[in-house]
Amino acid sequence: MVCVVGRIVVWINDELEEEFRRLVAETFGARRGTLSRAVEQAIRLWIQKVRTRRNSSVSFRSFEIRPKKKVPKDLGQRILRELREAEEEKLEKRVIKP
Repeated sequence: MVCVVGRIVVWINDELEEEFRRLVAETFGARRGTLSRAVEQAIRLWIQKVRTRRNSSVSFRSFEIRPKKKVPKDLGQRILRELREAEEEKLEKRVIKP
């Protein structure tokens, strides 16, 4: 059986690294391969979280408002604009910033 593995080199904050290594040792023990195992789990969880967020988001771009009662002419447009702005802010927050 052939096992293909990837290699990723990253630089992270020293304090974050120390805490991560300490928690990995507490959780899995100080055996060979436990750090890789924990990083792999963390990456899988992150991917799952991002995919879940993407699949569950609602887009307001195609919504049309038709009020039952008489309301100010531009009220619907103001609501849609606010919803679009809120959606754009949410999308901006999803971008990972260094």
